[in-house]
Amino acid sequence: MANITTIRFKTVIGTIAISCDPNGERITEITVLKEPLSDQSSQIPLLNQAKNQVLEYFAGKRTIFDLPLDLAGTDLQKKIWKTVQEIPFGKTCSYGEIANLAGRPGAARAVGHAMHLNRFLLAVPCHRVVAASGLGNYSGGQGIYTKIALLNHEKEVLNASATLKP
Repeated sequence: MANITTIRFKTVIGTIAISCDPNGERITEITVLKEPLSDQSSQIPLLNQAKNQVLEYFAGKRTIFDLPLDLAGTDLQKKIWKTVQEIPFGKTCSYGEIANLAGRPGAARAVGHAMHLNRFLLAVPCHRVVAASGLGNYSGGQGIYTKIALLNHEKEVLNASATLKP
């Protein structure tokens, strides 16, 4: 019997689906589904590791994801995605700032396109990339509402952490 290469589970923002390559070596997608589906488990250790990291994120116990991602794209897109991974938990950067940090000043539109193509919800935290004039777009889950929910979650985790310190 073949290994199931996709796992699904419910979170506060909806059903998350995580897929990996047939060998279980690299994550190929982390997404929030637009419609809820039933949970689906897998025996592939990498998928269970990824699920645990997502659940830890929503429990306020994880701020950085440590997963082997299959970042397929142009060299510029890969550089943009790597730059976005460096945005600290609870912080945001504009499309223009990401373009500058990626060494491509003036390439804000390319950043927007790379965010649209991002297949790794949370692990490449495109919800932290905002327009200079406001939130900007978001194509995951329920669109801008999902982006707002993720940003609010991170703000709440940081505020809770700040109040717990002596």
